[in-house]
Amino acid sequence: MKTITALAAMMLLYACGSEPSNGSEAVAAAANDTPTAPAEEKTRVEELAGNWRVVGVRVAPGPVQAVSDDDPALMGAVLSISPERLAWKPHEGGFFTDTCLAPQIGPDDSIGCAEGRFGPPEAHLVSEGVQIKLDWYDGAILTLSRQ
Repeated sequence: MKTITALAAMMLLYACGSEPSNGSEAVAAAANDTPTAPAEEKTRVEELAGNWRVVGVRVAPGPVQAVSDDDPALMGAVLSISPERLAWKPHEGGFFTDTCLAPQIGPDDSIGCAEGRFGPPEAHLVSEGVQIKLDWYDGAILTLSRQ
């Protein structure tokens, strides 16, 4: 297709009385005008891939108060995010066992898993600049920063 476009460009230039000094210039000019395919966009999971450390805990008002603000059992835990899985790295004193295979983050920030479960059913993973917020069990809202 590029050859046909370049040939057509050369014939048009010749017909208009403007001979290119070098036929390859017309070919190069025509080739540069062809649109390029758009780069593939990263998924939200790919954008967030890496290790994220819990740097803050806020507790939403509610009936269950099993955790507290900046609860030591939650602080410092590390979440590993990749297109293959969401999983917590081992953490002393914490209770992080949820694992999600082939995670997807929906347009509403909800978390979906091909296998497994990650967080409570109403969990959302929201990117906020250089940090992410994650709804967790017992009304905890975790703030994580990239390691």
